[in-house]
Amino acid sequence: MSITTTQERMFHAGAAEGRHDLELIQLAVVITGDTVNADALENWRRVANAYVERARRFMLPRLPVDSVDTEARVHSLEASNLEEALSLDSEKGIDPRVQAHRFSRCVLQDESHVALWTMHHSFFDMVGINEVLFESFPDGKLDERRRTARQGQALPGLAEVREYWSGLHESLRVGDRGRLVQARRRVALPDADERVRARPFLFVAALLAAQLQGERSVTVGQVYDARPFVDVASPEAGPAIVVMPVSAKLEPGVTVSETLKRLDRSDRNARRFIASSPPSSPTGLSTVTLNFQPLAWRQRLREAMQGVGMDAGDIVLRQYSSLPLVLHVEKDDGWFVEATSWSGLYDQKELEALLETCVLNLQQALFHPDKCMQEVAEVPVIRGDSVLNLDDDPAQLLRCAFEQGRDEVAVVSPFTDHTFGELGERANQYAAHLDRMSVDAGARVGVYSQRCFEAYAALPLRVRLERDHGDRANQSDHVGREPGSQSICRVSLWPK
Repeated sequence: MSITTTQERMFHAGAAEGRHDLELIQLAVVITGDTVNADALENWRRVANAYVERARRFMLPRLPVDSVDTEARVHSLEASNLEEALSLDSEKGIDPRVQAHRFSRCVLQDESHVALWTMHHSFFDMVGINEVLFESFPDGKLDERRRTARQGQALPGLAEVREYWSGLHESLRVGDRGRLVQARRRVALPDADERVRARPFLFVAALLAAQLQGERSVTVGQVYDARPFVDVASPEAGPAIVVMPVSAKLEPGVTVSETLKRLDRSDRNARRFIASSPPSSPTGLSTVTLNFQPLAWRQRLREAMQGVGMDAGDIVLRQYSSLPLVLHVEKDDGWFVEATSWSGLYDQKELEALLETCVLNLQQALFHPDKCMQEVAEVPVIRGDSVLNLDDDPAQLLRCAFEQGRDEVAVVSPFTDHTFGELGERANQYAAHLDRMSVDAGARVGVYSQRCFEAYAALPLRVRLERDHGDRANQSDHVGREPGSQSICRVSLWPK
């Protein structure tokens, strides 16, 4: 199979920066009880080695992989829990010029076993991973790999290709990457699981890009399976993915449904140019990249491993991308949404706040398609608000948010509605009371309240108080939440 420019970029991602913890994929399977089947695990390793050898042969004309060790040897790890095992393993990294993948095994504190397969992304994608797994542990089911259809569109001519790529230019440079930062959420989408495809998540990625760039016209990177667009006469080995820029224009007065349709057209148009990806991979064309993987394969793997006498518990897939910010979307028992970035760009709290906004926007896209963007989008620039700077004083941001919507309804209750002005005044009263009690900076204060206006006034907001004489007082975190409440206090501060 012909390799893609994305595969080339992934292969060289760490070499330029002298680090090998980029473009890794970790697959960890926890084996419970005394059900470890050493022969089955050894067969897994043999199948993976054979796959890498096939991939290496097809990569030879374009990449220096002739001396790469294709055989993954088994290493031992000492870790008390699964997270520690994943962290210790990722720190080792993989140099794809020397090694393609490795296997590690460890016994956790609870005496469960972990089989950990770590691979470099330039040799494997999800299609390859599934091929190895279900050849190693055959479950008798049909191959569930899905091919992306060309949908009857004619391939673009050379003039159209040049025009398409000339309209795009690099807009982002990543400096010192620092430490990888990840945030994860399991998303429950009742009555929607079967009909959810990539488009709502592309909508979420576009809104996230608009939020980060402060613009309504943005470009989102979309990961595509390029197999229908490259030479498939040879056996499939190695990844055949590309990251293509998808243009999005988000207008406040346009409905969510129409915005989704426009994104769908941009998505289809981007597919036409997959085979014409430029020699230099467009890593700087977007601030956000979407990696959508809809196949629910974990339960299949558990059942297949039971067929060889092993009981699989947690099955964890981690992806470490060299791109600035990636939304990984997977399906298992519900949806997983994972944001991956670097501490030089966003810290852990900022990333978690971004992911929370993504979940809210996803719910809006699925359940409020007839509303206008300015009504539903949790993005200030789409609603027409001023864009908030992360470096601004949190107290100033809070005051601006309440003052701009002072007379607008913030909380709806069965008895009366409350405005942002009232909400802000009550929050200030709580903050002043805590200050009089000499609550230390950063202290968490539990709030016991019924499901009412008072609870919303104590939502988690970092408030910087100023005394009458102008001196800055302590910062306090007010913690209170209504479990299961469907009403949202729409103070769109970011980060919270």
